[in-house]
Amino acid sequence: MFIEIFKKHITSEALFVPEDRLIATVSGGIDSVAMIWLLHKCGYQFTIAHCNFGLRGEESDEDEHFVQQLAKKYKVPFHTHKFDTQNFANDHKMSVQLAARTLRYAWFEELRQKLNYSYILTAHHQNDTLETVLYNLAKGTGIAGLHGIYPKIGNIIRPMLAFTKADIQDIVAQNHLTWREDSSNAHSHYARNLIRHEVIPALKIINPNLENTINDTVKQVRNVEIFFDNEYNKFKNEYLKKDGALYYLELSKSISPSFYYKYLKEIGFAWQQCEQIIEKEHVAGSKFYSHLYMLSIDRNRWYISAHAQIYTPMAEVQKNSTKFIFGDSTFKVEIHDRGLRINTHPDIAYLDESKLIYPLIVRRWQDGDWFIPYGMNGKKKISDFLIDKKVPLPLKSHLFVIVSGTSIVWLSGHRIDDRYKVTDDTLYIMKISKIQ
Repeated sequence: MFIEIFKKHITSEALFVPEDRLIATVSGGIDSVAMIWLLHKCGYQFTIAHCNFGLRGEESDEDEHFVQQLAKKYKVPFHTHKFDTQNFANDHKMSVQLAARTLRYAWFEELRQKLNYSYILTAHHQNDTLETVLYNLAKGTGIAGLHGIYPKIGNIIRPMLAFTKADIQDIVAQNHLTWREDSSNAHSHYARNLIRHEVIPALKIINPNLENTINDTVKQVRNVEIFFDNEYNKFKNEYLKKDGALYYLELSKSISPSFYYKYLKEIGFAWQQCEQIIEKEHVAGSKFYSHLYMLSIDRNRWYISAHAQIYTPMAEVQKNSTKFIFGDSTFKVEIHDRGLRINTHPDIAYLDESKLIYPLIVRRWQDGDWFIPYGMNGKKKISDFLIDKKVPLPLKSHLFVIVSGTSIVWLSGHRIDDRYKVTDDTLYIMKISKIQ
């Protein structure tokens, strides 16, 4: 029964086809163990990828060994990576949970490209959707926070969303599968665990079928969101205009305030700022600042400019430079010997130093700029690259490029040029990273 449900979900959601090569992300927990059993039974082509976050000492290493044995059992390739998660979290001033998420998805994508695989599979299920919706409701959210976990976004696929946690427990019990229990799952000081252990059991007293009810609701919300996004895009096409270096948004009483709120959130304004801007809709001369943009109100228009435009529009990196300032950000420049561990964070660039021509020029990207994005063979206009990446129109003006001679070597926050990547022949590596 479970195998048929699994196959039907994959087909109905058009997640992948039997010819696709898949990376199954496996922690060793019950969810991922059930997922790879189903993949194996259905005959799909997959490899196993495991992250060792080093947060639970010996227990983390035991998880890695367990997953490696699973790969041997199913006779599939095994890939693992050990992260210094705590230091990464400290360096980037983020929670350990966010650090682990950032590290794992960056590595999964790096692995996918390196191995030329089609998709990355995670074992999220209906209870994860339920927890996500409840967490977003508790923190405050718009419609986007109620759509739950999508079955497929880009190269990330969640084939287990057809099942509840109870279903997964039945799968492993009926087929005598073993798994590893993460001891941190029992601690209710994590918000998600608090929802899982305290909130959901209370709600299930009211509705024992809570997971399926929320799953049905989420599907309806997604349909509403699709309609809203289509209308929002029409709104932007009609009312958002460009005037030189500025963008302006026409104001109209006939337009739903929801569209204006969504646009303000897109360009980095906090919810409280959004409320203030809407209230001062027609107070000419009012100005507001997000970390990226300045918005000024002029009668029936909002004018939006990149906040960084008030700073120096160009910078240089000399051979002995250790940092440079561009806009309102400071970047650190380091030269390392070969062997440096490469981090795929988009705010960090690793370049073959021997190929660079000094001084490097840091400037905003311009129409007509092109590069060869890392992992690609041909030239690509930066404007087309950003369209493909669906970068919001106002955010594009905030991006900068680093130029060596006449060649762009890095588009900030996105991709280096493939010609300047680190290879086995690289002797010295230039690392550029944002520090504030």
